[in-house]
Amino acid sequence: MMQEKNLHPNDPATGNALARLRARMSPQSLFRADRIAKINEGYVKGPNDKALDEAVDQMLDDQAAFHASTGYAKAEADRIRALFVIGESGSGKSTAIRRLFALKEQLQPYVDDYGQNVQLAYSFKAPKPTTAKLVAKTGLRTIGYPIERDDQANVMWDLFREQLKEREVLWLHVDEMQHVVKGSNHATVQDTADVVKNLLQLEDWPLNAIFSGVPGLAAFLEHEDGQLKNRCKILRFEPLRQGQDTRFVQRMVEGIIVRHAEMKPLEALLSEEFANRLLHAASGAFGTSIQITRSAIFGALRAGREEVHPEDFELAYAQSSGCRPGENVFAVANWRSINPSRALHDLVAKYQESEKEALKARSRRG
Repeated sequence: MMQEKNLHPNDPATGNALARLRARMSPQSLFRADRIAKINEGYVKGPNDKALDEAVDQMLDDQAAFHASTGYAKAEADRIRALFVIGESGSGKSTAIRRLFALKEQLQPYVDDYGQNVQLAYSFKAPKPTTAKLVAKTGLRTIGYPIERDDQANVMWDLFREQLKEREVLWLHVDEMQHVVKGSNHATVQDTADVVKNLLQLEDWPLNAIFSGVPGLAAFLEHEDGQLKNRCKILRFEPLRQGQDTRFVQRMVEGIIVRHAEMKPLEALLSEEFANRLLHAASGAFGTSIQITRSAIFGALRAGREEVHPEDFELAYAQSSGCRPGENVFAVANWRSINPSRALHDLVAKYQESEKEALKARSRRG
């Protein structure tokens, strides 16, 4: 029987599955795992961070003005209560929002006069389908309210609004909000729009919300009758582009390898061409560019090296995309002709062909 080693001091109790996994790893593997954790903790400031920070600061000012206002002026002081953050998958929007919640001084938890911990900001993913009832249930679970029975949508929703105020929650972040329009009919979308407006119209409590999602979320705002758009800000997380953002990506790659990982990059990794390859492989997605770079670093660590090579990026991309060797953006000369979104096209084609043959066979038997 394998002997257990001492658990990591930050791990949960001995019975925790991950703690036991660590207890059975070699010292070398644990050292590598801890380095990976440290690298993942490093934050790369993105091109949209400043705009996001400014938008949230403006809304925080409005919340503070709400507290100082009286009478009809309260409604005017906190009129803009929602921020919609829209960008492609991998653009870094969710990470940027979570980091902002974690670091913004005004949103840090505190202990009240009764010794209760008060958390001012929460984040959760929109359920599928995104209905009023499921949003309320998910939200209640997120803020720590025990759901004892499955009530009707209006009851759950009133309870959610009530608990947000009672627990003094000032900010909500609902991610993956594009689910509201994906596969939903007009009535369902309108129902969710009414839910969002209802959430943002707590007259005696200035709740602010951030809704983030892929570009399909824009269809939700376009569908709406205008009342919601009049009460929100909209921030786009645009894709990075070769040429205008190449230098930024060069600095990003060097920063992650040198400062976050404390490793050395081969000179080829710092060139304009390599930065453009990375941009192409990530389809311009800022967050995906970071993920590929980190994966390359982890590959070098597993190979026992303190130096990151182009081949590490080649392997990282192959593993994440499933591409064939001749279609690897980091391995071929004609990389610009490769469409990363079609990395599995040959497997899709084989599947479609087999389905056609199966259909023909069934037709002959029938």
